[in-house]
Amino acid sequence: MTVHEVLPVADEDPKPPSFPPIRKRDQAACPAPFRTGGYRQWASKSYVDPKRIGIWGWSYGGFMASKVLEVNEGIRSLGISVAPVTSWLMYDSIYTERYMNLPELNPGGYVNASISHVEGFKNANFLLAHGSGDDNVHYANSAHLIDMLTSEQVRGWRFRMFTDSDHSITKRGGNREVYEFMTEFLVEKWGKGELLN
Repeated sequence: MTVHEVLPVADEDPKPPSFPPIRKRDQAACPAPFRTGGYRQWASKSYVDPKRIGIWGWSYGGFMASKVLEVNEGIRSLGISVAPVTSWLMYDSIYTERYMNLPELNPGGYVNASISHVEGFKNANFLLAHGSGDDNVHYANSAHLIDMLTSEQVRGWRFRMFTDSDHSITKRGGNREVYEFMTEFLVEKWGKGELLN
């Protein structure tokens, strides 16, 4: 996205030394609160526009972006999720059960670690993209999230399906197109901003 020279980018270390470990049986308990604290720190900096703080991610990163918006307290004005897991019941059982145990032995953990409340999405502009032929995170995950957003009457979000594309969204130039889609969304919602000299 930075090739357009319109967006300042700050990379956040996904696992700094003080980052709490993921607790067994709960995929989401630690990361979302940590990310919320990180955004409060960024918002307090004089060179950061607190109205232009967002989050984006792909796959597990897309799950985390959605999870952070789920608990959104109005800190972030924008979120982008590409091919996110939204329910661990729909993900690869070998991976999921290694960390979460069997669903019947940890039903509360599966609920807590899935996107189950979308009220926080009302506080942000949201973009969702997914390949319909995803071989890793099944498209049903995004369909599940779309259904929740629709039933809760969440507005201000966009969605794009990339027909037959796998997890990398590469068919028919889809990978470049998904980045163009995200960039256009950012520019539309936040403007081009000023380039730093």
